[in-house]
Amino acid sequence: GVNNLRDIPTDARVGKRTIAVRIGATRARILYTVLTLVAIIAPSLILRPSMGAWIYLPMASLPLGILMTVLVWRRSGTDLNPVLSGTAGLYVVYTVMMAVALVLSHGFGV
Repeated sequence: GVNNLRDIPTDARVGKRTIAVRIGATRARILYTVLTLVAIIAPSLILRPSMGAWIYLPMASLPLGILMTVLVWRRSGTDLNPVLSGTAGLYVVYTVMMAVALVLSHGFGV
């Protein structure tokens, strides 16, 4: 995650072999980007046939996901700390929207 990207220099110095240390900063950023965007988009697309239109509600978190992705590419070191908390906020927003979407899609049959 973002914390492993932030900590690459210190982790490498002490021999801590996180995924980010092993693959490097650029690939860690690519991994963050792919996982973030796929996690937001894929469930809605996969569940759409059985869930109705409400399942697209979690995609409203996509702008925040894009913002976090852009910041991951523009920042490094301790400047990534706000991105770490922003990513946690993204998870909360997405989770609440998905929960609401699931309730509405089953409760109202839309």
